[in-house]
Amino acid sequence: MLRKFFPAIGVLALVLAVSGLFAANAIQQANDHARAEAGRDVIVRLSMIIGEVQRERALISTFGSTRIRASESEAFRDVSTVDAYRDMLVPDIQRHVSAGGPLFGHRVALSDIYSSLERLDGIRAAARSDDADPLETFIAYGEVISVLQAASDSLYEELDIPHSHQSIEPKLIYLAEYLERERGYGLMTITGVASQLELTRARQANLAALADLQSEIQAVHSDDQLTPLLVPFMAEMPQIDDQFRGVTLASNDPETVQAIHDWFGALSSQINHARLLHTRLLAGSEGESVS
Repeated sequence: MLRKFFPAIGVLALVLAVSGLFAANAIQQANDHARAEAGRDVIVRLSMIIGEVQRERALISTFGSTRIRASESEAFRDVSTVDAYRDMLVPDIQRHVSAGGPLFGHRVALSDIYSSLERLDGIRAAARSDDADPLETFIAYGEVISVLQAASDSLYEELDIPHSHQSIEPKLIYLAEYLERERGYGLMTITGVASQLELTRARQANLAALADLQSEIQAVHSDDQLTPLLVPFMAEMPQIDDQFRGVTLASNDPETVQAIHDWFGALSSQINHARLLHTRLLAGSEGESVS
């Protein structure tokens, strides 16, 4: 009697098995999507705070403070927003890496963020002391930035963006950092706050690292869909050092202010382009140009 039902039982078992596979696949896709969204959220926030730490580094290393004023008639104001970004960033990371959170598997890699950001108060205090070395301050900020970049790097594998985008995204963040360093070294050179010999060595090493990264980006992405975005962006890079030489050579020239303005503006434009392209690719968007 039961034999009559064997075919039906077999079909039912197959249906249940297939349904189970579909359900498991749907759950996996939902988990993957949750990790991708959380990873993207943390990367964006880390990118924002890295930018603010870089800006504070330039101000503290060159002027010893983040308190500036636009004109003689205005009061000094603190332009650093690092702490505000930190206060927004840390709770989100803690939520994502908590037990059951989408980035729980990254909790160890992301835990270094907290201790790194806690170093900032000590770096600021040391920079304001009478015997502070601007270049040492600059390097200390760089160590914090490196930790934040490493934390960001660990999350790209979770993203649901094209492989070519995943490949170039971290490089754009490092590209912006090398350019930020060049801007910081340049400001310290122009203002004379640090040893010119040490600054020259630091600049040469940084420019060599920048050139290596440019070559790597061009080699990997010279023939893919990112070419229209990268070619004009990369082509302008070699002009930066020539412009800086113009600034230093024109130190006693009436056109010095304009030379400094042009050099600073060109660097700032490259940094902003790198960050904009990073944000666009992170969202999975492509276009004919970056502006």
